[in-house]
Amino acid sequence: RLAHLRLNNCNFEKFKSETFRLVRNLVELSIYWPENFHDGINNPYLFKPLTHLEKLKIRGFSDFFEEIPSTIFDKLENLTHLDFSCNNLIEINSEWFSRMQKLKTLDLYNNDIVRVTKEMFRHLTNLTTLNLSDNKFNKLEDNVFSHLKNLEQLDISVNRNLPEVFDGLDNLEDLNMKTIDENFQLDVGLFQCLPRLKCV
Repeated sequence: RLAHLRLNNCNFEKFKSETFRLVRNLVELSIYWPENFHDGINNPYLFKPLTHLEKLKIRGFSDFFEEIPSTIFDKLENLTHLDFSCNNLIEINSEWFSRMQKLKTLDLYNNDIVRVTKEMFRHLTNLTTLNLSDNKFNKLEDNVFSHLKNLEQLDISVNRNLPEVFDGLDNLEDLNMKTIDENFQLDVGLFQCLPRLKCV
């Protein structure tokens, strides 16, 4: 039984509904920078057979990523690690995560996300690690991470503005907030609501 599948720089043009039908026991799937790919990840049934999947990495799809249907990940209830880095994502659809109550790690590194809202993370109450580094947002909603009660590691480095957004992160231990804004001034009071913080 195949458990781990990596499709790195493969020469294929599109996904079909039955693409993963014969590998139902996969626990890890990685798809990186497919060559000659000209179709979006827009088939709502693509990941339906993968009910055992625990780790999913999708990287390098640039413009095609915006076409993902809100229900495409509905059957991935056992997912613990999700990597959407390097996809030129501008917005995050919170419904992608609606069945991912077991998700522990979410990596959104190196996208073009311009807006981060509390709504994005409302389904991810068991998340422990979140990487939002190297995006393009310059403002965060107040208490934007308040749903993430179990978050331990947060990376929002290489983003321009770091407001007071840490209320509710009682379990946070590791925070990376390196900024490209040379004029950013750090207020010590920013960390008063982070009683377990060990590393900044």
